[in-house]
Amino acid sequence: MFSGGKDLDAILLQSVRRMMKSAPPAVHVHYVETFHAFNRMRAQFGRSRYPLNEFLE
Repeated sequence: MFSGGKDLDAILLQSVRRMMKSAPPAVHVHYVETFHAFNRMRAQFGRSRYPLNEFLE
């Protein structure tokens, strides 16, 4: 099963982060929840989680 690979994961996460930064603050919670879901998916594949503080910078 193709799981995306580390490089693709980083690109996807960067895209979510860019969308969040261009969205109104009132909807940022949805992007943060997407980030958490992304980390849960990574954990299922035995990958380390990305740090939330780096996502929010």
